[in-house]
Amino acid sequence: MNIKSKLIKERKRIIGHLKENRIDYFPTETNFLLIKLNKKKNVIEEELEKRNIILYKSNDNYNYHWTLPLSTPSINDAIIDVLIYNNF
Repeated sequence: MNIKSKLIKERKRIIGHLKENRIDYFPTETNFLLIKLNKKKNVIEEELEKRNIILYKSNDNYNYHWTLPLSTPSINDAIIDVLIYNNF
């Protein structure tokens, strides 16, 4: 499987998690999504930093949506864990 196919597969997997958990997002063909959560971004970033994951710092916001970069499956799993399953 080539890199492009892997990226597309991973994007679809992450979007599936977002849909299942009713997280608002804008679909894209890029390696990031714009998502909107009830949790504050800075709280999510702090939790991810505890796991040695630093999100891309961006001011790319739209209507309370913020940039979520996509990465490797293992990093994305940790991000999904924090976004969906951690109670803050």
